[in-house]
Amino acid sequence: MPTTTETTEQDKFSSRITFARGDGRTQFRGRLVSAGRIRNALDKPGQITIPAATLEAAVEMNQFNRLAAFVDHAGWFEGPSLRNLFGVWTDIEYNPESKSVDGILNCYDNDSNAPLIDTLNQMLDEDEPPDLGVSIVFYGTWETKDQGTEPRKLLGFQKVESADIVFMPAADGRILEALSALTEPCTCF
Repeated sequence: MPTTTETTEQDKFSSRITFARGDGRTQFRGRLVSAGRIRNALDKPGQITIPAATLEAAVEMNQFNRLAAFVDHAGWFEGPSLRNLFGVWTDIEYNPESKSVDGILNCYDNDSNAPLIDTLNQMLDEDEPPDLGVSIVFYGTWETKDQGTEPRKLLGFQKVESADIVFMPAADGRILEALSALTEPCTCF
């Protein structure tokens, strides 16, 4: 049976949960994307807004289920590389309180992923960790608007390709807590 702890905005990087899982994979609870106006590379309000209703509808249509998680987004004119495959997102839910899409990141435990798994665990223990988080790659349907200063409104997702671990995520995607792969200790005779 899982033991859970409440997570608040103030302590979201320090909360922990214990979760028994048969295959022993490292897991993290995360926020894939939040509703609202995204931020740009200068850490200022960006030119895209994501309505909560758009996220909720996408979750209902299973558009976030079983998404791959890569280390960093692919570069321009590149596709995602299996060399950068970090894990897969499951247990996707729309969170009405935070107006976000949340899920479980099931990491592939291998030699190439071990350093990032270790880094994520260390970050969760820090009071002020670096701005590492989750960012989605998607193809959207947009509201048509006149040229102006208002941000573009995302009406829906044609396809969500991945939810990747990146520096400075635009839509407040975050690794929220670690889920331990520990089970009850074995008694050996």
